[in-house]
Amino acid sequence: MQTLKRILVASVGPDGLETALAKAAYLEHYSGCEIEVFQVLWDEAESEALPEEVKQTLRDGLLAGEQKDLDQILVGARDKAASVSGQVVWHKNSDRAILDYIEERSIDLVVVPSAHHSLSDHFLTPLDWQLIRQAKCPVLISKSEPWNNDANVLAAVDTGDNTQEALNQEIFDKSVAMAELLDAELHLVSVYPDLDFSFDPKRGPVAFDQLKADMRDVREVGMQALIADMNSAKVPTTHILEGKAARTIPRLANDLNAVVTLFGTHGRHGIGKWILGNTAESAMSQLRG
Repeated sequence: MQTLKRILVASVGPDGLETALAKAAYLEHYSGCEIEVFQVLWDEAESEALPEEVKQTLRDGLLAGEQKDLDQILVGARDKAASVSGQVVWHKNSDRAILDYIEERSIDLVVVPSAHHSLSDHFLTPLDWQLIRQAKCPVLISKSEPWNNDANVLAAVDTGDNTQEALNQEIFDKSVAMAELLDAELHLVSVYPDLDFSFDPKRGPVAFDQLKADMRDVREVGMQALIADMNSAKVPTTHILEGKAARTIPRLANDLNAVVTLFGTHGRHGIGKWILGNTAESAMSQLRG
């Protein structure tokens, strides 16, 4: 994981912003990076059949009010971080505005407050999901209270899939760096499918014991290869678990009280999202931290 130079705290309103900013400040304390807050504002009145000068007055007034509220939040943040700046911009597509800003400013990490998720998210994707699908840098979804000094970090890797080696290595590297920044214990988890007992008319009962043992062994070998060359005094705890990843990983994260859980995502869209789903998004909705 590269040295953090710029952290972006992105939002579309004040909900969860102070907690997200506190986490960014925690990372700034150990990395010396810059923190930028980028808040996107839009009001449906913009679409009303109003004279342009009236719309401009409306925009200016709303932006001034939001900027004043943000400035008050930043006053408190500057007691905890050396370099914090913030702005509110007017844009109809919040995700597009933030993604463009990420590229323009060469952001190293985005911190975004978690949205409240519901069934409608499959039609109207919330900001946090849009960013983890499209941002060209790591995205930290802020769900819980600010971090403390007694922490666990959990990283989910698929060590049973040879095509995922590069992604596994990237997740692992970032999890090691995050654990070091937080002075946290690192845990790694890889999940293999839960195969239920079945009955084959020709072979009789099939318990899948050997197949499950083979899948577990493959993941264990991949896990050990992943951590073999790590340069850290703290050896991570590894977990090879049977089950559905979207349920098993958040259950382990909650049992560990993990303050950060790292996933990789393929960022599927459209039909692919409906048919194949997205484990990271499904699991995140069940996390407490």
